[in-house]
Amino acid sequence: MTSDWVRFGRPEAFEVAVQWNPDTDRPDHRPAGHGWSMDRVRIVAAGENITESVCQGERQPYVEWYLSPVLDWLATHWVALLHEEHFAWPERSASPAAVACRRALERWISACDRRGRETYRRTHAWYHRHGLRSTAVGGIFPDLFIRRAGDDIELSWIADPPPFAPEGLMFEGRAGNVRLAVMDCAKPLWELLRWAMARVPETVDESRDDWAGLREKVAALETLGVATFERAYVGEGVLASARAAFERIGRLDLFESRRNADYPGIEALSPAVAMFGGEFPELGTSDIEALRDAITGEGPGRDTE
Repeated sequence: MTSDWVRFGRPEAFEVAVQWNPDTDRPDHRPAGHGWSMDRVRIVAAGENITESVCQGERQPYVEWYLSPVLDWLATHWVALLHEEHFAWPERSASPAAVACRRALERWISACDRRGRETYRRTHAWYHRHGLRSTAVGGIFPDLFIRRAGDDIELSWIADPPPFAPEGLMFEGRAGNVRLAVMDCAKPLWELLRWAMARVPETVDESRDDWAGLREKVAALETLGVATFERAYVGEGVLASARAAFERIGRLDLFESRRNADYPGIEALSPAVAMFGGEFPELGTSDIEALRDAITGEGPGRDTE
C-alpha cells in the first residue's frame, strides 16, 4: 500500500517530497544494499517542479526509484554540499554549477596531458560531491546541482534527461538556477535524512545492515564541529594560517562562525572565513596578514603594492 506524501521545506523556496511505494519485486531480486528504499520523490525549487517528466504522452510529476543511494549521497557529501563553493577547475565565468560543471567535464575528459587528466579527476570528484544525478544508480533523476554561494545556497539544474533514459522522455521544467538562504535548503534535506533514519526496512537482513550503516553515517554528522564546515569553504591550509594570524592580534572573535542548531552546518560565515574563502594556492603569511588587517583596521590605511 502506497503511503501519503511526506513533505520537507517550502515549494516557493525548496521542497523535497517523498512517498513510500512498495517494491513489487521479491526481496532477493531487489538491488543489494538499497532494495528496502523504493520511493517516489518530487523536488520543487523556486516553485518549479524539476522532477516532472513526460514520456510517450504520459506525465509523471515525480521520480520513482530507490531512495537509499540519494540518502547515502546526502550523508556522505553533506559538508561539501552546504559549504564548498569554489569549483575544482579553472572557471572564470559566473555560470551556475549545472552549466559550469557540465562544460568542464566535456572539456577535460579528452585531455591527454598529465595536468589535464588531473583536472578532469578533480572535476569529476566535484561533480560527485554536488550533482544529484551522480548518485542515480539507474534512476531517472534531474540534473540538479547544490553548492554554497557565500551565505546562500545555489541550486541549478539542466532539463536534459540522462543518456540512458527511455526514448522520448523529457523533463518538463526549464533549466534554471536560484539562490536561497542556507536554512531553506539545508533544513529540508536534514529533515529528510532524519525521517528516513526512523524507518526500519522490512526486508532481508543484508538491507538492515546497510540501513544501519547509513544511520551511523547520519548520526556522525551531528557530532561535527564548526572547523570541519569552515575547512570545506576555505581550505585546510589557508584556514590554519589565517586562524593563527587572527590569534596573533587577539581577534579570533572575527574568525568564529556559529553552528546552526537545526542542522549540522554553518548558516552565516564569520567575516574572516568569508574573506578567505576561495582558491589561493600562493597565499603566504604576509598576504594573509594584509587581508586580516583590511577587516580589522590594523593596517596603515593605504593600499600597498
